[in-house]
Amino acid sequence: LAIVGGNCSLQGFDYQGNEMFWTVTSDNVTVLAFKGNQLIVGSEDSQIRLYEGEDVVTEIKETDVISQLAPLKGEYFAYGLANGTIGVYQGRTRVWNARAKYDVRDIAAFDLDEDGEPEIITGWDNGRLEVRKMIDGNLIFKDRYSSAVSGVCISDYRLQGSPEIICCTSDGEIRGYCSAASEEAKEEIAEKVDTLKLEALKSKKMALELERKGYERNLESIKKKANNAGLVPQDTEFNIELKPNNHAKSMELKLSVTQGCVIKIVIIQSAVIPNGTFCAKSDVPKPQLTIPIDKEWFGPKSDLQVKAVVGHMSSIQDHVFERDCKLFEFGYFIYQKEMDFQAPQGGVTIAMRERIKSFVTWLTNAFGIVYECQQAVGKLQLYFQDVDGEPLVLNFIEGDNDTKGQLHVLTEDMVLAGKIVQSIAEAFNMREVSAIANFPKEMKEFKETLEIVEQCDNARVKLQADIADSTNLVKNLCIKAEDARLLNNMPTMRLIYSQLYELNKELIGEYKKRANNHANLLKNLKVMNGMIQKAANLRVGKYKTQVVAECRKAIRSNNIHALVDIFRVGHAS
Repeated sequence: LAIVGGNCSLQGFDYQGNEMFWTVTSDNVTVLAFKGNQLIVGSEDSQIRLYEGEDVVTEIKETDVISQLAPLKGEYFAYGLANGTIGVYQGRTRVWNARAKYDVRDIAAFDLDEDGEPEIITGWDNGRLEVRKMIDGNLIFKDRYSSAVSGVCISDYRLQGSPEIICCTSDGEIRGYCSAASEEAKEEIAEKVDTLKLEALKSKKMALELERKGYERNLESIKKKANNAGLVPQDTEFNIELKPNNHAKSMELKLSVTQGCVIKIVIIQSAVIPNGTFCAKSDVPKPQLTIPIDKEWFGPKSDLQVKAVVGHMSSIQDHVFERDCKLFEFGYFIYQKEMDFQAPQGGVTIAMRERIKSFVTWLTNAFGIVYECQQAVGKLQLYFQDVDGEPLVLNFIEGDNDTKGQLHVLTEDMVLAGKIVQSIAEAFNMREVSAIANFPKEMKEFKETLEIVEQCDNARVKLQADIADSTNLVKNLCIKAEDARLLNNMPTMRLIYSQLYELNKELIGEYKKRANNHANLLKNLKVMNGMIQKAANLRVGKYKTQVVAECRKAIRSNNIHALVDIFRVGHAS
């Protein structure tokens, strides 16, 4: 099959051009790569997905648009982002990553040192070519070009029986690199690796020397009882607390220190932060610092590494405190003891065999709340509101040995409902989950989208016919104008060219209409495919695959009523 990534969709065509495969993605596809029988897909919403057939087996959230993908050995694959980050994943676990201030132009895999493991070959827009180890990302080889790298490929270009690295630049320069087949070449690479390691150790040594000298100066200041000593007291505490700010409608990270110290600057690092790093400071250093936390930072594996520079107002040498802060997947929801809001009209219902204690354990891990369930017998109802005031109700009914229990997730947000279903399925290892969904607002908007798509498609056909007629008329007028010129009939020729001028203006106007109609069609097709993705995420396993396949059939047959049934119960009635 030829796999084509497009506007929130993936299509597969056979050699005759017949569509043999179709599924949806959450955003426009930017890059594709095969890894064995799996398809790796990168999209504009910073998501990396691994497909086996039509099933998504792994889903990874990154910090920027995925620009490069390259399969490696086994479960390993390399990736590159639009912000200059490169790295390696093993399944859904990040092995390492590194970031540069340049754009990644291409990534390939090649066993340069012939140790049985492929290295990561990276070309950059500043003309740099790098080779890094797959396991730890250590740099083992680098080269420099006079212009940006355009592409890197692996091929037996010279037909000598072994593949080579072929690198091409934007000004047309091409270089080839062969693997280290001889012992001399391997020793040369090992020597370069040792040199790079030595340089890194020297830099680390210099940093440690500066740190040691700083501690010595602080110690001398303490002994002399200087007022500007940079050494903070040993019992100084650095505290982190995550709290909602109802007025600002956001979650806030509240940092504080004791013993008369102040927080001068805070650096937060995490894979969930755009660009990977966030810095904050006050105009005047204070003992407390409040940092707003974006809702997008919360996710299944959202851990923040917080580093705070703490010292006295007049100190030159400061102390760095490091803390880890866990952001729960749904930590931006605030637990309400009573429902003081209007219950959501939309929601989804799934069947579960788990007991209340197991459900409360998931609740603690997902929402970060401690709920006492001793008084809950057979039924549990919980009320939440997020920082924007959007309500969420979880109604859990415990089953018995003969019948399954149920979980009712009441929310107007279809994406949120899908995230909760997927989180529960992963926590309790549920391979197959069917669902009954009802989202009146989203379905109303979806019907309007389908109507717009149909109108745009009809307009496209009509505009094509009009442009075809106008094109034929242009051809006839051109012939008539040429005949008039040959007959030296200048008045008739001028009249015909005047008609051609007016017709050309009409064609330009028709083209603008067609372009606007096409842009509107693509926009609404993206919404339509996104809606199918939302409906599929309410299910797991074969039920998820069934939703995508049934939706495709309904769209082909233009059966809107069938789409509504598929979204509601997972299949056409």
